[in-house]
Amino acid sequence: MQHKAIKRGKPEIAFSIFNYIFFTLLCIVMVYPFWHVIMMSLSSVEATAKGGVFLWPKGFNLETYAKVFNDPSIWSGYFTTILVTLSGTFFGTLFTATTAYPLSKKYLPFSKAMLLLVLFTMLFSGGMIPGYLLMKNLGLIDNRLSLILPGLVSAYNVIIMKSFFQSLPESLEESAKIDGATEVTVFWKIILPLSKATIATIALFTAVGYWK
Repeated sequence: MQHKAIKRGKPEIAFSIFNYIFFTLLCIVMVYPFWHVIMMSLSSVEATAKGGVFLWPKGFNLETYAKVFNDPSIWSGYFTTILVTLSGTFFGTLFTATTAYPLSKKYLPFSKAMLLLVLFTMLFSGGMIPGYLLMKNLGLIDNRLSLILPGLVSAYNVIIMKSFFQSLPESLEESAKIDGATEVTVFWKIILPLSKATIATIALFTAVGYWK
């Protein structure tokens, strides 16, 4: 059975053309600053100082890149960034899940009070100076853990994961417990495998937060 092509009127065609032109210009406006910086980095110092570097480099050279990558501090910085991002994402996602799962249970004592404490951190924070004093008292000054621990668990991520856990049918856990499974077994072997999409989302949010 052949389907007839839907004919578009002139207003729709004009609107589509306008969209193509508008978003093409928008992409150019957004990409050009990055392209300009790259072209300047590939140009000679004299050409950069004189100006006039726009779409293509002038006096092409890689001296600036050689100086940057020969500096050992750049590799130390990358190592710290990657280490903090990977470890923070892994442990942050793990602790977020282990925090959200108990809070999603109605039978947990004082669950509402603990949830309010979690929500309280979304509205109020200690601030920079109390945070610094806390890291100092914990002996974490000049320690990479000071970059990981403060942002390990986000209240926003806890609420997202808690809402997902509450959407799972309780019959799954009840049937597992009838077979002798403990709460830990239910969490690791039933709940987490069913939460891969949510875990991936939380991991992405956490990784973006740590990548600085």
